[in-house]
Amino acid sequence: MKKHIDNALNGLRYTLRGDVYLPDLAVSGNEHKPLGKYGLMRRTYLREHQTAGTRRALAASV
Repeated sequence: MKKHIDNALNGLRYTLRGDVYLPDLAVSGNEHKPLGKYGLMRRTYLREHQTAGTRRALAASV
């Protein structure tokens, strides 16, 4: 079996992992987009109603 396959229809490249071909995907840059209205409202709510799980989530998002 081929190690890599290029799909002309969608422009993706696939790599063989075990018995399955998985797409080679990458995240484009480390851009930080500003939060919108509802994102800010959610962050405020989470800060006011913190639990152990939300503390970890807020720490990861900053």
